[in-house]
Amino acid sequence: MDSVTWLEGSDLDSSGKVSLLSELPTLVTCKVHSPLDPSHHEVRFKLHPNETFVQWVECTCKAYKKTGKLCK
Repeated sequence: MDSVTWLEGSDLDSSGKVSLLSELPTLVTCKVHSPLDPSHHEVRFKLHPNETFVQWVECTCKAYKKTGKLCK
């Protein structure tokens, strides 16, 4: 995950568009309210065990399911 993607996610969280569903030691699941789509998408990300970087991210949006790339 690049720094721009991280900052965009941080902006979504700061604006109240992210709801935490669950948090395990290194796996976080959130519901994201997209500014471009009225539906809500579940996003999961896995932190490295030393919590210094994100190992992977997945989303339930259509764009991610089709291309494997994170939507905006």
